[in-house]
Amino acid sequence: MTPVMIETIMFLKTNRLFWNSKLDASAIREAHTDERG
Repeated sequence: MTPVMIETIMFLKTNRLFWNSKLDASAIREAHTDERG
């Protein structure tokens, strides 16, 4: 796990008002797409 990912997880845990499961799923799909090129 990269330092950026750890920081992201810490932010999300602390700031639950800024996201929901739908946004989380969208970000995961986008990250997988970016990795594949």
